[in-house]
Amino acid sequence: MEENPDKINWEYLSGNPSAIYLIENIYERIKDRLNWCVLSSNPAIFTYDYDKLRDRMYRSGIAEGLAAFFFTIKKKEKWSKWGYTEYEELENEFKDEY
Repeated sequence: MEENPDKINWEYLSGNPSAIYLIENIYERIKDRLNWCVLSSNPAIFTYDYDKLRDRMYRSGIAEGLAAFFFTIKKKEKWSKWGYTEYEELENEFKDEY
């Protein structure tokens, strides 16, 4: 790469998910040659801390809100086939409200 930079397809390299480690290691030397539009759409540039996202979802109340939304009696036809039979009692109890 260092010997023949003119032979590198910088657009392809910028979009190649397997090349991210290489781009990170030699970024300072190649940053002017990268195709930033293609690089920004490369899925490998994003990393997710799923544990942190999950913890934040539970601490913020988003998880409860999602559960409340998806498990309403109005949407029973969608989730009743999943095997949640314990909610049948709730349906009878709150039938007039929905």
